[in-house]
Amino acid sequence: MINFLKGIIAGAVIAFPVGPIGIICLRRTLSQGPIMGLSSGLGSATADIIYSSIALAGLGFIYTFLVEHTILVRVICSIFLCAFGLKIAFSKPSRPVATWSRDILQAYFSTFFLTLANPLLTLSFITVFAAFDIKYNPEIPISFVSPILGVFLGSSLWWFVIGGVTQFFNFTILPETTQRINQISGIAIILSGISTLVTILFR
Repeated sequence: MINFLKGIIAGAVIAFPVGPIGIICLRRTLSQGPIMGLSSGLGSATADIIYSSIALAGLGFIYTFLVEHTILVRVICSIFLCAFGLKIAFSKPSRPVATWSRDILQAYFSTFFLTLANPLLTLSFITVFAAFDIKYNPEIPISFVSPILGVFLGSSLWWFVIGGVTQFFNFTILPETTQRINQISGIAIILSGISTLVTILFR
């Protein structure tokens, strides 16, 4: 139970900073409704399960492989971010009805693969696990499962809160405001992708 609670805190610590994934989730929550935002957040939280598992189990060979291909992965991710940002910036204002459709699945898998394209998250989880003294005892399987479940819950919690607040207050956003959100979000995501490319070129 203690490791589970620590895992929740660790997942929240990792998810809380607003990076490109956070911008995408927040933009979808405000412009397309809480379910779209929540499905996007759950996609990122699912990817967190994979990297937190690698960090906790100490799978060095997987981590080494990811690190050796970090530059290629980051370049591909940066290009995808720029293209995704352009699409958002020039998208027309819309607020579709939230249903379990192809759009919901696309929202989930887009953030899942974007988060998965950042292998350095393993380092973040290693650091946070060390800070909270989260350890895995091979003789006690639950010591592995409980913090990982906690990470997923903690990572998802922020988007449950955002979606719940949006739903509770029944925010209504005018088409003009939606267009502005799309433009600002798109530009922020493009700049994030460009900054990553610049960092790689001049490292």
